Amino acid sequence: MISTSKLLISVAAGVGVLMLAVVQGQQNDRKRAALTALDYAEIAQLYSRYNYGSDTGADEGYLYARTFTADGSVVIMPNRTITGHKDLAEFIRRDDKGPTTIHHFTSNMLIEASPEGATGSIYLLLANIGDNGQPSTVTGGGVYHDNLVRTAEGWRFKKRTYFAANSKFVPDRPSSAPPR
Repeated sequence: MISTSKLLISVAAGVGVLMLAVVQGQQNDRKRAALTALDYAEIAQLYSRYNYGSDTGADEGYLYARTFTADGSVVIMPNRTITGHKDLAEFIRRDDKGPTTIHHFTSNMLIEASPEGATGSIYLLLANIGDNGQPSTVTGGGVYHDNLVRTAEGWRFKKRTYFAANSKFVPDRPSSAPPR
């Protein structure tokens, strides 16, 4: 027969192992589920401000530039990188922009928590909306893969990487995407 003290020690050890497993699982769940509904809403607004700033060039391009961290960058595959607010604003500022310019249409946004903040992915369709009787045309599209961070000013892009549709540069599949 097992003594009462050995039984108690065995039970205590078993409970300790079980508690450790539960705590470990909760910590892993917290890392994955660290984003709140408010975070998702704020990130969706960030994506909208990016598109609006890109299309309109508002605030001399700085509406677009301020969707990034001060040292943030956009990478246009295969070999163009623009970094920092000044260069990002200059990149997006052009004479053909205005308050009613519409080019960026995005859909299928995927957002996941990451140790740094969040990762995101979104499809892009580029179009020219016809003016003065001209037809509207689709001019391109692709997918963005994003690293997002929460700053004192709210959510910002740390890095956006754009892959044009049907390009030979294929992004890694996000972990939340369905299998191929």
